[in-house]
Amino acid sequence: MEIKQQFHVLLFYKYVKMSDPAVLVAEMKIFCEQHKLLGRILIAEEGINGTCAGTPEAIDAYKKYMLQKSEFNNLWFKEQKISHIPFRKLQIRVRKEIVALGVEGLDPQNGGIHLKPSEVNQMIDEGKKDNSVVFFDVRNDVEAKVGRFENAITPKIEFFRELPNVIDQYENLKEKKVILYCTGGIRCEKASALFKKKGFKHVYQIEGGIYNYCNQFPNGHFKGTCFVFDDRMQIGFEEGLQVKEEQEVSEEKIISHCDFCSVKTKRVVNDERNNGHHLVICCETCDTKLDISRVRFKKKKVDEDLG
Repeated sequence: MEIKQQFHVLLFYKYVKMSDPAVLVAEMKIFCEQHKLLGRILIAEEGINGTCAGTPEAIDAYKKYMLQKSEFNNLWFKEQKISHIPFRKLQIRVRKEIVALGVEGLDPQNGGIHLKPSEVNQMIDEGKKDNSVVFFDVRNDVEAKVGRFENAITPKIEFFRELPNVIDQYENLKEKKVILYCTGGIRCEKASALFKKKGFKHVYQIEGGIYNYCNQFPNGHFKGTCFVFDDRMQIGFEEGLQVKEEQEVSEEKIISHCDFCSVKTKRVVNDERNNGHHLVICCETCDTKLDISRVRFKKKKVDEDLG
């Protein structure tokens, strides 16, 4: 029987003062290339935000490499097993922000109160008595369509940097207990600081984001799948810390519908008509009929080189 090569993927971030991001970028590129790691890592004066994948041995080496650095000695790696490398290349770059919001003077250290997944469930139960708790999704519209917390507020934004433009529409929530959430937690660090700056009284965020919550409560209050920015597009969660890739996600977990005909589908593609390039939810029939994604998922085979 043929044994398939197994890989691991990491998701991580940390807000920490970096004196010279370019130096670390150059050093890290050499390390990752030597270990045949692929992914996207952004480094700025405010910290690091990254996701990368490779063999289990390469991923272990990367974690040791990072943890021996004083600024990253308590870095939280969210790790999972995968069947293939979901990245086509390695990108390690210097950025002004590790996640772009575009609001000067925000300090993530002054963000909302972090809630463990069990505390989220407890707050939901308590909030049912007086309707005092609301979920607020700080991700984009497509991410919210494929998966979201029950009754969550999902602003119609395409990019995180659009959040400051719509936050004033939610003045009615300023006295509520507002639980912000995103994929792994990084966007909530800044978003919660923004909410507090805007006068929201009770701001919370889910520690480790959707990923951490669903690992502990795969059949909890989050419904649908979790969108990820790599070739997997979506992942689902099951009991026993099982993370399922898009093609493995069961139909009963799917809550998204085609933007063009409303049929239930989990397909997310790039809408490339009229030289556009943004994500839409689109069934295969509409994709073909309307010629939505003329450059369809052309996944390069990299597994053999990384095995």
